[in-house]
Amino acid sequence: MKYDSRAAILISSCISYSDTWPLIHRSFQYYWPFLPFKVFLGTDTFPSHIDKSEFPLFDFILADPSLSWTECICCYISQIPFDNLIFFLDDFFLLAHVNDSQLSLAIDDFLALNIDVLRLCRLPCPSLPSPLEHPRSPRIRLTPRFLPYRVNTQVSLWKSSTLAYLASIPLSPWAFEAKLSQAANLMPFLFAEYSSPVFSYDHFVEKSKWKPSVIEYAEFLGTYIPRGRNYHTPDSLNKTVSGALVPMSFVFYFNSSVNSLAYFALTRNPALCRFILILVAFLRLPSSVLSISRFLLQRRYVLSEQVKPSTSYVDLSS
Repeated sequence: MKYDSRAAILISSCISYSDTWPLIHRSFQYYWPFLPFKVFLGTDTFPSHIDKSEFPLFDFILADPSLSWTECICCYISQIPFDNLIFFLDDFFLLAHVNDSQLSLAIDDFLALNIDVLRLCRLPCPSLPSPLEHPRSPRIRLTPRFLPYRVNTQVSLWKSSTLAYLASIPLSPWAFEAKLSQAANLMPFLFAEYSSPVFSYDHFVEKSKWKPSVIEYAEFLGTYIPRGRNYHTPDSLNKTVSGALVPMSFVFYFNSSVNSLAYFALTRNPALCRFILILVAFLRLPSSVLSISRFLLQRRYVLSEQVKPSTSYVDLSS
């Protein structure tokens, strides 16, 4: 089979999540029957009881089990002969058929505009659309600086070199998102999102337990769920999800809202823009003042169409 040479798919996994492999493999078969990309599944160990022939879509690549999550990512990338990667985690399961034409357009824009990271689904939730439209493509929206989850592990199209660079220090996936979302504001990489979601998916593992809905999902796809992982009860799942999302959702909606308002004020009414800055300063919200100020600087940067990242790099170890 001839694969699309513009990108490959990397699914990051490990032996403790090998029970998700039958489900994600079947979801790809069902919802993406004409999959045009080569799929690599990276794991720290390959279980002896699993037959690779059960997963014809996957090319398995290995990393040293002693490595951290980010170090494993770098190890996987070194084994993949593609310059661009569509990045998945092992508990992301498709919920709808993939529109190959839409994805192909997204890759074309990604390459033509020299984007480093293109988010293909507006997640993590909650999330608001970026107000920054790329000056050369209405389908691409630039991710404002100083927003939560600017760097994230959701399904995105990455330059392999950018992902390897950001993963060059030992981090867990959660620290990768939290710490590098802050550090990325000082980096020369171009972060963007596609104007409409390319993938529809859900993760059926929450805090290392299956969500109850995975049983119905597996039955629908006609596949099985290997034994060994516990299941959430509806009550435990609600407590887990709400506890994780409520604090972040306030911060995210607030920062996104003030940035959107600042963008509107900048383009329509500069006096209103100044009023917003004075108001948040009066309310003693220094982080918001910083967020808006940096946002306006970025807007000025975008309007000048200097959207190519420079070649300078930031030392992540400092």
